[in-house]
Parts: sequence; C-alpha cells; structure tokens
Amino acid sequence: ANFSDFAVAIQEILGLPRSEVKWCDINGEPLPFVGPTVPAQLVSKVPSHANLGQLRFRHPDYFQAGSIHDHAEFWEDLIASTGYSCSQVDLLKIIREGVRIDDFFRHFKGNFK
Repeated sequence: ANFSDFAVAIQEILGLPRSEVKWCDINGEPLPFVGPTVPAQLVSKVPSHANLGQLRFRHPDYFQAGSIHDHAEFWEDLIASTGYSCSQVDLLKIIREGVRIDDFFRHFKGNFK
C-alpha cells in the first residue's frame, strides 16, 4: 500500500469528500506536474543545487489540516498494521495528546559564562 491509499482510506473513514491533491510552488502558483526534486542530501553537500523554485507545497486552497487526535483509534489500527516503531518518539502519544514540548527539553548542567 502507498500513501495515497491511506489518504483515501482516511477520507472515507472521516466522511470527507475526496479531493485531488494539488501542489503549488513557493509563490503559490499551481504546479501541473509534481516530479522528482533534488534530494536534500545532495543539496546539503552541493548548496549550488538548491533552488527555491523547485520547492513544492500543498496548495492552501485545497489542503485542510485535521485534528488527528479526534480519530486516535484509526491511527492505532493503522500503526499496528504497519508494524511502525520508533524508540525516540511515541507517535501514538502525540496523536492522543498532541506534542508536549517538555518531552524534548534537556536539562543543562554546567555554568553559563
């Protein structure tokens, strides 16, 4: 299964109308075709390959962010079915409770000068 299959399943479960994914460039101009871009690893090694015109964004007129925590059961089933695991971040906790920034703080032990 690929991401678009999951996106369609989510839309059906949430009762959302199917919408076509639309993309735009950094200026908000629609992009008719979204093909491959220069990989971030290459840009970090060869900064001259960076081109803001190649960045792609979800078109704001067609994209609607949702509250994923309202549908935690769906995400629990989806994550269980994929075998997802990450030792640094508890994705289900974030889905249920949101991001708690204190979880990412590190205490400083030392002297400020």
